[in-house]
Amino acid sequence: MYLKHGAYYYVSRENKWIRLSDDKAIAFSKWAEIEGETPREIGSEKPLTGSMAALIDKYMIDIAPKKAKATYTGNLMEAKNLKNVFGKML
Repeated sequence: MYLKHGAYYYVSRENKWIRLSDDKAIAFSKWAEIEGETPREIGSEKPLTGSMAALIDKYMIDIAPKKAKATYTGNLMEAKNLKNVFGKML
């Protein structure tokens, strides 16, 4: 992703410049859609705020540990599957 003339662009393998947005968060989201990845901030392992992956992570940190041990163990497995399917959604 490149910043050019006040907007963010993606350069395809065919060397075609695709305008993503002038807003950094929206540009990251569109870039992730094109690349087929979960949106993340540069240099961070955490999902971009507002994505389903971030919501699932927040649930697993704030709510799931307060549940019974068996429920929490089930939530860990379910969270992995949910992130694989829905993690890219914003």
